[in-house]
Amino acid sequence: EEGAAHAAGEPSLAESRVVKYRVVNVCGTAVHLSFRSRHRDDVSTLVEPTGSQWQSVDEWVLPNFASSLVASVPGGQPSEALSLERAGAVSVPGSGLTAEVLAHSPSHRLVLLASPVRVHNRTDLTLSVRFHQAVTQDTLPLDMSLTAACDAKLLGHVRPDCDVRSQFQDEADAAGPRSNGFLLRPNSVIAVPASALIRQNQASITSSHAWLSIRPVALDVDFCVPIEVGAAIEPCSVFCRG
Repeated sequence: EEGAAHAAGEPSLAESRVVKYRVVNVCGTAVHLSFRSRHRDDVSTLVEPTGSQWQSVDEWVLPNFASSLVASVPGGQPSEALSLERAGAVSVPGSGLTAEVLAHSPSHRLVLLASPVRVHNRTDLTLSVRFHQAVTQDTLPLDMSLTAACDAKLLGHVRPDCDVRSQFQDEADAAGPRSNGFLLRPNSVIAVPASALIRQNQASITSSHAWLSIRPVALDVDFCVPIEVGAAIEPCSVFCRG
């Protein structure tokens, strides 16, 4: 059985008040969630990729007084227990993914299923994003769905008024994957696909890196040179020739 889905983080006021536990899956694969309850065994559901269409899991959590969950990919090993009542994260074994509880709102908890490296578009232009092989810098031929990204408001990221605004008009209708990159709208977040993640042997998944290049789709410019992003890597400026 599947829970109800909700559009782009904009449920009705009544829905917002009553839905306490929500799931956003942007990892590109279904994830099995098992909820720990003292009152009932086998409280679980399979969450397909959602994008911004977050899914309620109240029907599994609230009636059973579940206090934590474990996550796994189909056929994989379960993660460590993750509390539903406070912020935290666990790795999902054998998947390159994490399950994370976000507690940025006093009204609800959000379970984010994603890779540990994410790209947040904080500009006012839609960006085309490509991922690259680490050594050769070749573009990775990734088949990415629209559900690989979500509205950053769902994760507690509201674009501040002080952000610099460009002088160019955005292509408002641009959205989703294209042959030359994934189109990432302003104030949207994309999870780096697990196949594009790089980490040293035995290193924690949270120390993963990735290589990517970007360009604004509204401008006739080239992609920037590939840059490395991820844990402990300093921010940098990029330049698109054109």
